Amino acid sequence: MQLNDILTQVGGIQSMARELGVSESQAASGAAALLPAILGGFKKQAQAQPAGVGGLGELLAGLGGGGLLENVLGPQPTDVNRGNDVLGQIFGSRDVSRAVAQNAAGQTGLDPPLLKKMLPILAMLAAAEKSLVEGRCDDYYKQYLSPNFRKTLSSRMQDSLAANCRNSLGIRESLIAALRIVRRLPP
Repeated sequence: MQLNDILTQVGGIQSMARELGVSESQAASGAAALLPAILGGFKKQAQAQPAGVGGLGELLAGLGGGGLLENVLGPQPTDVNRGNDVLGQIFGSRDVSRAVAQNAAGQTGLDPPLLKKMLPILAMLAAAEKSLVEGRCDDYYKQYLSPNFRKTLSSRMQDSLAANCRNSLGIRESLIAALRIVRRLPP
């Protein structure tokens, strides 16, 4: 399954379309044009990290981890500063972000300023979804869950849940499926 499909399933494309005041098809078109550059930036960062993909995971967790997904899908306006932080890490400069948006505009016919607004949101969605799909259960339980829910769990309980998740593909798949279902429900 392609990341664009996953983002549609969890409601990311719909949230971005609503926030930017564009149609879902425009948001999906922009995402399809922008995501290869974002994922390429993740790949380049993973290769540059001494710990490889694990180092990239730590980097993304430090930038907000699963809280990035919650920020985009939540009812409040998206804090794009967090997405810009992700872009800064993977692209290195705003000039690269502008070039990526300009290139995507040539592919889609969408305005470069609109695509530039999409970039940080997509970076946040891609970072959070990548963490979930890669099965980084510790990140999921310690950073991605709602802060209110985390407050009800002791550290030991979070560690136990994360260990169960790490040791069972079925549990991970169930969690991801449950998240996708819940995110489609109205608040």
